[in-house]
Amino acid sequence: ILASDHRPDAHAVVSLSRERDREKVRRFGDLFPTPVSGGGIVNVNACVWSTLLGSQLDAGFTGDLLEIGVWQGHGSAFAAQYRRPGEKLIVLDKFAELPEFVPTLVKADEGAEEALTYYKGCSLAARKEGRASEFRNRVRWAHIDGEHSYEAVMSDLDLVADLMTEDGVIVIDDFFSF
Repeated sequence: ILASDHRPDAHAVVSLSRERDREKVRRFGDLFPTPVSGGGIVNVNACVWSTLLGSQLDAGFTGDLLEIGVWQGHGSAFAAQYRRPGEKLIVLDKFAELPEFVPTLVKADEGAEEALTYYKGCSLAARKEGRASEFRNRVRWAHIDGEHSYEAVMSDLDLVADLMTEDGVIVIDDFFSF
């Protein structure tokens, strides 16, 4: 589990050893030069995510990518750069409407719209209704950035735990902000 934070004042030095990962961070920075107010992917997070997602590719891990709390789609867009053909991009959001964030996804990954599975609602409803059960043991990357109440975060974690592959990575966002 990786805990991250959107604070623009969070500084760290991360060395990306793989050219592929350096290129993905550069490309994302060119596509989205300024993190959006209240969110987005700051450079340090992009470097850490790139290291983890790239390591999954190098190790041959396969599986779908999931984001809970998509807002404007920057987290999903960054992760989608590491999506292999045939892998799904699963997005769950209580507030965002589908068309709002699709242009952001497509900007980073031209095939993202075809790979997208979108669920409107919270993780509690998705679990109760079994809406994500088809992805059980298929998710290799999950980014949790949904509601920030204890109950909501626990529900997100319960949902994600059922969906993760054995070697999957769970990223919990805004860990230091609330």
